[in-house]
Amino acid sequence: MKRIFLSIALLALSFTLYADTSAQLTIFTKPGCGRCAYTIEYLKKNNIAYTEYSTSDKSNNAKMWSTLRDSGKFKGGSISMPVVVINGETYFSIPNLKEFTESISSKLASGNQDNGPGNSETTDEIIETLPDSVFVWTDGKIVVNHAIAGWMRKKLPIANHYSGSGDGVYVAVYSHNKFRSIYTAGENVYVMGLIRMKGTWNGIIAEPEGWEGKDISASDEFKQLPKQYFPACANGCWVGGDTGGIFGK
Repeated sequence: MKRIFLSIALLALSFTLYADTSAQLTIFTKPGCGRCAYTIEYLKKNNIAYTEYSTSDKSNNAKMWSTLRDSGKFKGGSISMPVVVINGETYFSIPNLKEFTESISSKLASGNQDNGPGNSETTDEIIETLPDSVFVWTDGKIVVNHAIAGWMRKKLPIANHYSGSGDGVYVAVYSHNKFRSIYTAGENVYVMGLIRMKGTWNGIIAEPEGWEGKDISASDEFKQLPKQYFPACANGCWVGGDTGGIFGK
């Protein structure tokens, strides 16, 4: 009987240790992501405990973007999956996944004293995950991308018209109609959200491809585009490229 109780006690201790390790490693994954599957397979093969959140669930997806923002490293835009949190340190867009996964055990043991995920390139499939919103703070006149005491936090929706990697920019959608707007940008001018497009940044100005140095606010093409994503723009909206400040440009 004593042997039975001892075995149960050892089993309970083993489970407790496993649970504690799991709490130290969290991974956000996405269905169809080869890099995510590779990382999970490595963790299972090497008996490394972890907690997995699939971003196919909306609450998990929101949790991932919140984790990225809270990390202080994320400056907006797209990332490559998976997102891994080790002892409170967040890793994303990991360039060399093989090197990174092989370092997980040492990171867990050392408390993340080496923060670098590796700099060499990888031939693994890159799965881009694009945010569907970004938080901004406003006093009713000025808008910034960080919290200021007394300022209102607003969630700015993003329509990912372009989902490619690396060369995406964000244009703001404006309206004279306050209905469903997010914040005021001037007298009788309201911001409805952002649209991600292929293009480049010219300082803090987003310039869609083919429109470099041109005024996109007067373009009929860009007046029609918001109607695809923002129902409140059915009666007319326009876009502007002065959005770099939102993304730390």
